[in-house]
Amino acid sequence: MKSIQIFLFFCLTSFHFSATRHVVKFAPSVAKYFGFQMDRFVDVASEIHFAKPSFLARMGIINADAEASYNSKLNVIELRESNFVKVSRFKARVKSVEELKADAGYMFSVKISTIMHEMAHAEMDHFILKKVSNQDKKLADILKKEVKPWIKRNSKLSSSIGIYELHGYFVGQIIETMHNDMGDIYLYNGINSYSGKFFAGKLMKQKAKELPLEEFTQLFVPESRADISYGDRIRVGYIWVKGKEIELKSTGNDPFKDEWYQALWDHFSYYYQPVQNIRELTAYLNQTHSLKEELVEYRTKLHQEQNQEEQLLESEIDLFSGVNKN
Repeated sequence: MKSIQIFLFFCLTSFHFSATRHVVKFAPSVAKYFGFQMDRFVDVASEIHFAKPSFLARMGIINADAEASYNSKLNVIELRESNFVKVSRFKARVKSVEELKADAGYMFSVKISTIMHEMAHAEMDHFILKKVSNQDKKLADILKKEVKPWIKRNSKLSSSIGIYELHGYFVGQIIETMHNDMGDIYLYNGINSYSGKFFAGKLMKQKAKELPLEEFTQLFVPESRADISYGDRIRVGYIWVKGKEIELKSTGNDPFKDEWYQALWDHFSYYYQPVQNIRELTAYLNQTHSLKEELVEYRTKLHQEQNQEEQLLESEIDLFSGVNKN
């Protein structure tokens, strides 16, 4: 028994010096990218350790194949080494959104959602199930008294793990949904956000003729689903518990209820204060997106070109109109 304690002490000490709990770059970069309030995230981070793949992974105590994993016994979130930046001999920090994007390209949002997924597990342990706040208590009661019995009725897998995974997958789905919506907003507006290039489709050319310049240089809202709340849109089709799938769908007279998803959204919304729909997301991007100056320059030129063509066409019509009269 004593040898096991010494072994675990050695491993935990190794985590303390080989990794870091610092999210000083990651948290504010997520806040800026999505418009989140990240105080709850930082509070959770202060309760846990972050670690790179280590002796524990090689021993199979922590899953070595996963992009990220949370071990509640050791109170550790382990991330692949590629997600860290070394800041000193014994310390590292989690990469910022910009650094993850530079490394992972189109897949950077998956890394963000994975980290947020594992942090959601830690939040369950340290805040929600401990009912630290009224909001935590409200969600904990729904998960334990309503969702957990549903999983027991509809699956042979662990309902205790199931509610953890539901919360984690839901938070990850928020990240992926908002990120995809950003891509749709940029595409609708003729912007390739990865290359920094612009293109003028038929819609943009038409708007250039119809709108004053100041209005034309703003991002336009894709009207499809623009006002539908994320609380009504975000759904988790299935969760994985120890490598096996639990489908979350209507099962005869025992459906997985929409109000359970709404409770998850309400809890996240209370702490992270995200935009509520695509219209609000577009408004946020109008203030913050990195290509704003380039977009104004491009749209100004396009506006001039389209209106010059329109004026030239009107002049030609007037000219031929005068000839016909003679």
